[in-house]
Order: sequence, then structure tokens, then C-alpha cells
Amino acid sequence: MELEISRHAQRRMDERGITKAEVNEALENVEMSMPGDSAPVCYIGRTRDGLRLKICLSGTIEQGAEGVTLKLVTVHAY
Repeated sequence: MELEISRHAQRRMDERGITKAEVNEALENVEMSMPGDSAPVCYIGRTRDGLRLKICLSGTIEQGAEGVTLKLVTVHAY
């Protein structure tokens, strides 16, 4: 899945010490999805190290698997 990181998301990742690799790991280990406030869909997932992330995207993981480039709108750590 190809991700384009918005400026807002990159600022939040920098502020929160979250890497793109961690975002990708969490998207591979999704626990749940929900409608987002700032994006069409948000996913809750965990990295291999157990970090829990809320990742808000411009589209669904399924669209990404079909070759659609998704925009990372924002990300939060729990």
C-alpha cells in the first residue's frame, strides 16, 4: 500500500516520535476501524513492539491494496 503523508500528519509524527515504519506495521495489524473526524476512516492497530496507533486515512486499506495511493491525514499514539 502506498501512503502519501500530509504535512499535518508529518508534523504529528515528528511531535509524537512515530515513524512511517511504525505506521505501516500498525496498518498490517489492525484491531478495528471507525469513521474519522478528520478523514473518511481511522484504524486502530499495533506495532510489533506493542505501540497502539490510531491512523486516519483518506480511504480504506482495501482501496490501498487495489493500488490507490492513500493520504495519511493524522496519527495518534495510545
